[in-house]
Amino acid sequence: MKSLAIFLGVFTSHVAASGVLRHRQYWPDPSSNDHNNNDIPTPQECIEISFTEPAWGIYDPALTSVNASSGGTQGDIRFLAINSATRVETTCRAQNIELDPTTDIWHNCSSSDLQFQFILSSFQLKLRGTWSCNSSLTFSGYGNWQEPIVQGCLDDWDAPRGQETLCIMGGSHVAASLSQPLPITPQAPYLPFTPTERSWRCVDRSWDPEWQLNNLTYTYTPTKDSYTISLNITNLSPETTTLCSATILTSSLPKNGSYSWIPCNFANGTTALSILPEPEYNILGLHESWSCWDGVEGVEAANYTGIVFFTPPKLSCVDNSCFLASPHNQTGYADGFTPHMPHTSYWKPSCTISSISELSAFTLNSYSLSDNKLNFSLRNPGSGDSYTLTNIPFSTTTADGQWQSCLSGDTTPWQLVGCKYLLEEDTKSIQFEIQWYCDDRDPSNAILFTATTAQTQLLSGSEPMTIPISNLTFKENQGIMDRGPTLPWI
Repeated sequence: MKSLAIFLGVFTSHVAASGVLRHRQYWPDPSSNDHNNNDIPTPQECIEISFTEPAWGIYDPALTSVNASSGGTQGDIRFLAINSATRVETTCRAQNIELDPTTDIWHNCSSSDLQFQFILSSFQLKLRGTWSCNSSLTFSGYGNWQEPIVQGCLDDWDAPRGQETLCIMGGSHVAASLSQPLPITPQAPYLPFTPTERSWRCVDRSWDPEWQLNNLTYTYTPTKDSYTISLNITNLSPETTTLCSATILTSSLPKNGSYSWIPCNFANGTTALSILPEPEYNILGLHESWSCWDGVEGVEAANYTGIVFFTPPKLSCVDNSCFLASPHNQTGYADGFTPHMPHTSYWKPSCTISSISELSAFTLNSYSLSDNKLNFSLRNPGSGDSYTLTNIPFSTTTADGQWQSCLSGDTTPWQLVGCKYLLEEDTKSIQFEIQWYCDDRDPSNAILFTATTAQTQLLSGSEPMTIPISNLTFKENQGIMDRGPTLPWI
């Protein structure tokens, strides 16, 4: 068993113990205005923080060990914890405990909603807790504070329990994984770093590559059902400009909503450039390889590869052509530093947050049944998608009053993982079962949602109607999504 002296001995001085210093770490400062009653997050803000950056701020942590120099493992630990989502402060204190327990022992804080465990052998603090943002949504999370930093220790040789060593640790925060309402580990957006100054050497600029987009034009040709894209792209690392054009047949696009990288036609210069257009989400991806010499004689050129996702201002459109005339700069990622990005919307509305906390009904925008063919358009406020399905076969003898697949018509929206409907002609009512993915909060662990609606009377006329959801379930650990465009935290 490791002795506490191994961890802390270099900080120990033989003077009388003193009280804990206040507010040694400022994340966020408990005494600041950010924590008065006027700044308590609203329920919606609380939900967004809980799904985005759940954490506990740790303040004034102190550890007291008894007879550590002779192998003792008894002692006390105390700290103040502040929940990042609710701003609730909780005092955590345990006295005369075994600091290196052999069993799974958890200690209650001043509120039983938060518990902690300290393990001396690994010098690790574990937290687990529960909090609520509103009356209907409760969160549970857990996290580890790995090897807290010791700022200094004081010895009291004449304490009643023997030699007491008080160690003050630096404050920090413990990031939480969620176990409720969804078992995910929220990933904060990993955005490209934009240097405040541009390096003069190409090799240095290539670590944080930047591109400039000029004269972007999209043109749609209805007779060919194709898009033509053209643009000038300047890579500011080697300071080369490439004229790029490509034609994209709509029929050639993957059916799962993803997009393939398309090599540029007539690419000039010393670069190899591919593009990934996603006009529906106003995204343009660029993947480029280039070399840097920097004018050093006898030095072999260094080769680099980078990727960038432009989210330019909305294009101006006339008829079937859209264009962006003004330059637009964007920093990207060097090869090897590209994060795994989500496939569903991260910012408002977030697919994950909206699906679990705000979804109560779908909207049936249109519906028709003629010649034994069912057509409808359904809006899902959870994912933010609309599903338009046409020419779904329907038989009054075999399908009436039975669950049938919606995915047997002309087109299947890639957003739909599963779709069933139950239509009763005699009562003119309909029911849906819809499945979709969300991965914006944890791209490595997509969540599969399944919503079943109540049987709802179809209204005459063309006005949209609300279809209430009677049951919403989810399955976790679905892995990385295999469908949909790459969305760089838009």
